[in-house]
Amino acid sequence: MTKLVWMTDLHLVERGSDRPAGVDPLTGLRNAIEEIELFHNDAVRLVISGDLVQLHNPGAYRILREELASLSIPVRPLAGNHDDRAALLDIFPKVGQGGFVQQAEDIVAGRLIYADTKASDGGHHGELCDLRIEWLAEQVHLAVGRPLPLSSPPTFRYRRSGARPATPPQQQWAGGAAHKPHGANIPVLRTPAQERVGDLAGPSNPGSKEHACSVRPRYEG
Repeated sequence: MTKLVWMTDLHLVERGSDRPAGVDPLTGLRNAIEEIELFHNDAVRLVISGDLVQLHNPGAYRILREELASLSIPVRPLAGNHDDRAALLDIFPKVGQGGFVQQAEDIVAGRLIYADTKASDGGHHGELCDLRIEWLAEQVHLAVGRPLPLSSPPTFRYRRSGARPATPPQQQWAGGAAHKPHGANIPVLRTPAQERVGDLAGPSNPGSKEHACSVRPRYEG
């Protein structure tokens, strides 16, 4: 069994800035990191989908990097609608390809694709421009039958692309999704950003936003 740990919507703020909804996100992050090290240090990756920081808090990426330094497992941050792509890539340059927060890698369970769906106009919707669609199409065709983690996934109702693989992906994850996902024979594991309780295997610590997921083959043969 391959284990991935997934967190979403940290909404970190710069030191001295107002806390979102009066909640201290840094304490929540530290609680999650502590639990990951205690109970999930056998995970192969920690995926953190956006929003990594609260809107207009680019200095919080440096805080995030400092807090993640103690983790013993590799971390893959993703951009959400509140995130500043340039500021994020300045602090985490290795997560970028082609000027976007996107990359792909192989693990024992298969190939993981981390797509950048942040809208170019700064809106709250997801978006894939021509450059990202071209990149994603290439990665999807290399990932037939494997998990696809996505943050703020776009709806393809208004745009069709050639990014559909000949064989459906084995499993698609949609973190930060505010709508009900539907797929054509593609299982979707949804982690709603707005739910604080009962979000997948809910965190044992109320101040934590940590979620542990096990990746297993959905279909045989």
